[in-house]
Amino acid sequence: MNREVSDLHAKVAMRTIASYLTRASNRLHERYVREASHFLLAGYSEQGTPSKKAKATLGDIVFTEKDTREVHWPHNDALVVQARIENVEVRRIMVGTGSSVNVMYRGCFDQMGLGLDQLMASPEPLYSFTGDAVTPTGCIRLPLRIGDLDHQATIMMDFLIINCPSVYNVVMGRPAMNDLNLVISTKALAIKFSTPNGIGCMRG
Repeated sequence: MNREVSDLHAKVAMRTIASYLTRASNRLHERYVREASHFLLAGYSEQGTPSKKAKATLGDIVFTEKDTREVHWPHNDALVVQARIENVEVRRIMVGTGSSVNVMYRGCFDQMGLGLDQLMASPEPLYSFTGDAVTPTGCIRLPLRIGDLDHQATIMMDFLIINCPSVYNVVMGRPAMNDLNLVISTKALAIKFSTPNGIGCMRG
């Protein structure tokens, strides 16, 4: 099935909690990381079954002035990309370097046709830098695939489901960035990463 989640809630004001998300304490976050079993995959079949574990290593990844040629200056824009989650093309994924968790907003969750019976419990609240707290609806593990046909990587990733308005569908936090060995340039509004076939690139 080839579906797409596009610019969901594009006119809804973004809440501060979307740009900086953290667990209640470093201890809880460390426990969350230990319990999450993330596997980097070389591909993902149409049936949703991981094909094989990737053997990609972090090679020399650099950004040059060439990478910024199509970027309009000056800017301090957020890096927003699209990726395939659970065989659905999802747009408006914010790359949240300040977020210690991966988040999917409830509107996106519903539009993807996912059910509440697929959720695992996640009672620990998330806090923004203003101190606002929100309790996730639950947690779900889904395949996240980035890149194009020739240079792609897929990983099984936990997403916390948040039921509040946002201009984004997903916040891709540090767990995804670290497990995929992403190298990010906010200046170039781009992400580069290693794959078995060479260096992949996603642009915002």
